[in-house]
Amino acid sequence: MNSTPSRLGFDPWFETLYLEKRNTIDPTIGIFPARIVSESRGHYLLKSNVLGFPDTVWGELKGSLLHCFKSRSEYPATGDWVLAEWQPNMDAARIHAVIDRRSVLIRRAAGERAADQVIGANIDFTWMVTSLNQDLNLRRIERYLALAWDGGTRPVLILTKIDLATKDEIERARDELSVVAAGVDTHWVSSETGAGIPELLATLRPGETAALIGSSGVGKSTLTNQLLGNQRLETGAIRLGDDKGKHTTTARHLIELPNGALLMDTPGMRELALADHSAGISASFSEIERLERSCRFTDCLHDTEPGCAVRAAIDSGELDSERIESHRKLQREAEFEARRGNRAAESEARKQWKKVGSQARVHMKRKRWDD
Repeated sequence: MNSTPSRLGFDPWFETLYLEKRNTIDPTIGIFPARIVSESRGHYLLKSNVLGFPDTVWGELKGSLLHCFKSRSEYPATGDWVLAEWQPNMDAARIHAVIDRRSVLIRRAAGERAADQVIGANIDFTWMVTSLNQDLNLRRIERYLALAWDGGTRPVLILTKIDLATKDEIERARDELSVVAAGVDTHWVSSETGAGIPELLATLRPGETAALIGSSGVGKSTLTNQLLGNQRLETGAIRLGDDKGKHTTTARHLIELPNGALLMDTPGMRELALADHSAGISASFSEIERLERSCRFTDCLHDTEPGCAVRAAIDSGELDSERIESHRKLQREAEFEARRGNRAAESEARKQWKKVGSQARVHMKRKRWDD
């Protein structure tokens, strides 16, 4: 290669993987590394800065590559690095291979059986955006944290619209977030006044990638425009009555910022269904799992069992009962998704429940006879 696309995050780690895959492709074919900056109906917008190849070009998957993917989540997504072949006669590129991901944000696709949906690949930071008005939801933030940690990214919490919040509301939010997002970098910004924007941008170095996630109307597109320094994205004004902005982003785009970093703007999430994010849940609720190790029984349900460290922490006020309920809910969800994604485990679970049901019916019959 005459030059490398380092400005897009192509560091030595990706270059090593690229060279390994390049050696498996006919050397006479003009192959270059490119990053997917957007995807639409199986067409991928690729970006690179290798001399002799286009800076930006649309690409499609090579036919034989389609048979290599075992699940929907293995298909290329925004943020992925690929090996592309330039086809000047078609003014397009053909994708021959996908470089292994260093990190990936995955959610459970709505309405589909055990189908994972990739939000973005090769993300360094997950910027979890929520506003300081009616959108602030601690339970949703816990889900975002589980998603970020499990994906191999570093979570960053961004509180927007601080200009619309009172001093008391800000202090109350600080207290609540010190529990659910302990140790997580937090930034308080206003896209209207510009407060906190320079400090936020300074946390991203050239070549690093941050993904914006959050519900519709929290100000992700407006924040992106502030970071860009000009109005690149369409935004919507706040609606009167519910403090919500209009949903404006409809696809995932990887955008280059003036300082050389990259930002992925994603559509607003009305709900976030987690896949099997058990590792991320453990990281998000580390204080609960630390207490669980002190319980007398390893299978403690944290209800009425003697020697329960979690129950003691709730009774003393050290731990919020809503926090433990949220932990339980996400654990159950992760366990369910793990079973749903594994037919053998799902079948075994059904057998176990049938066995329990049969034993319960026998027990009830014996009880009626004894009565």
